[in-house]
Amino acid sequence: MDKMQGIFNILKVIVDNKVPDLKRKVAAGDSAQKKFKAACASISNIEQCIITNRTDKSYVKELEESLDEYNAKLPELNKTIDIAKSAQENLTAANHFYNTYNQVMNGQKLKELQEKYKQLDSILLRLEDNIFACEVNMDSSQRSIDVCEQSERDFEYYNLEYDSVVNEMSQILKEIRQLKR
Repeated sequence: MDKMQGIFNILKVIVDNKVPDLKRKVAAGDSAQKKFKAACASISNIEQCIITNRTDKSYVKELEESLDEYNAKLPELNKTIDIAKSAQENLTAANHFYNTYNQVMNGQKLKELQEKYKQLDSILLRLEDNIFACEVNMDSSQRSIDVCEQSERDFEYYNLEYDSVVNEMSQILKEIRQLKR
């Protein structure tokens, strides 16, 4: 298992180094997508304006130059969008890797925590039995005063232990949930 963890640590370093660039490319693609939509809207408006003003040759020439400028921008924006799509796929793969990494690296710790939780659960059951026995033995009509007093002291002690075990189990559950993410 140690060799596998070593390999996963090496892979994690590689993935960690690639992720920031991938995120940058995705952000650039989002920006390019907005610019692409704006350019297409501008092209549509310019084309409409050319049709409307077709008799004004000098104005139409200006509009056609603007149209050429917008059309020239589209291939580069498309390229950036395509790169972003590929980067997004790689980010998704990186997230899958991180999930697998966490399972491999945290698997042993998770098993240990689950085993500890089971042990605490059995202690809890034993404490519940002890608490019940103390409640029964605190009945002064059935037991002597010494037994009742000892049962009261034991009852308080077992309740404190019970609360402590419940708190520890709660902490373990939080850790388990954290590791399973």
